[in-house]
Amino acid sequence: MSINCDVLVVGAGASGSITALSLTKKGFNVVVTEKCSKVGLHTKEKIDITEETGLKEILKELKLPVKERTNKTKWFSPNYSFLLESKIHDLYFKRGSSPDCFEASVMNSALNIGADLILNARPIKINSKNEVINSVIIKENNQRKTIKPKVVIVADGFNSSMTELIGFNTIEKRITTISGYGVLGYEFNMPPSITYIFFDSKNVPGGYFFIGKAHDGECVACVVADQSMISGNLERYYNNIVNENKHIKKILNNSKVKTVFQGMSHAGLLNKRTIGNVILVGDAARTLDPLFGYGMRNSIISGYIGADIASKVIEMDDIKIIKNYESRLSDSISDIEQNARLRKIFQKLDDDDFDNIVRILSNLQNDGMDLDNLFTEKKYLLVKHILMNIRVSSKLLFKVCSSLLD
Repeated sequence: MSINCDVLVVGAGASGSITALSLTKKGFNVVVTEKCSKVGLHTKEKIDITEETGLKEILKELKLPVKERTNKTKWFSPNYSFLLESKIHDLYFKRGSSPDCFEASVMNSALNIGADLILNARPIKINSKNEVINSVIIKENNQRKTIKPKVVIVADGFNSSMTELIGFNTIEKRITTISGYGVLGYEFNMPPSITYIFFDSKNVPGGYFFIGKAHDGECVACVVADQSMISGNLERYYNNIVNENKHIKKILNNSKVKTVFQGMSHAGLLNKRTIGNVILVGDAARTLDPLFGYGMRNSIISGYIGADIASKVIEMDDIKIIKNYESRLSDSISDIEQNARLRKIFQKLDDDDFDNIVRILSNLQNDGMDLDNLFTEKKYLLVKHILMNIRVSSKLLFKVCSSLLD
């Protein structure tokens, strides 16, 4: 069996589903292959939280399902806390395979307007000339099919089998591996539409713990850690902080668990994300933020930009346009290289540092500083608080400098 299409999307996760929907809405013939038997089955049901920067127009254009929006975040260190009400909202995305989950919902929208989806399908062979793929042979259950695309978009995750099949030598600079373990549940003892973030170097070295609650009562609690700074099962770190932190213990005391989830992804730098008529998006393109492990924002943006570049390649019949993807992506997602440097600093902070940071930020906010524009507005207040906390500031400055010199 042979299938001709404009674009082949390999992987039906967050990035792949965005790519498929965006291209199908523009009238292109899109085929999506997914290795699982159901879209979203690669992850348990959970809630991912990410900031909305760069997403507003994409959300509006594609009518993407957002579970919750909130501009309230409460930061906790071991001995201090403060509430930040920001101009920038956090978005809650429900993940997984149920109909109301992000990837399942987005892919269903794409299918309803003409995309084709092949489940239980893995690419097993490619035919190419001068780095341009002419056909991809997939195995669907025990049946082989040949797909002939004009553009291939690879969205099959950080362990991409498609890039390996292509022989795509991206020369990755590994930065870190971010792991998460958490629960999706109900009856958390906290107000809705707010995110709590706990910094605790003793129980979660190089990481943090977050809790969120949506208006419909569905909640998430999750520990996020740098794999290089933990040993053993991440579930142990989750249980330790839940049992030892009085705030978390109170919130989760009578909670009910719906699902338990866990996973990991690599943050890194690739020397290229395109070759021939192939574009990498999402985790395959290493778009994960290495500082806090945010993945959804960059996955959505990379899938959207990848779709736009693919459409222009086809419309103008010019393969060279595909190289524009790199610069557009770099301009639109978080600065991965800069956040990698910040990750080094973050790894060195202890509980005294977190106490001092949260206390200083709280004092700055109480003095009227807009923390959204910490380094651009009312700089005299920032200087004032640094001078008032010169011993603390010197200690933090030393850690910053030593991290950058590593």
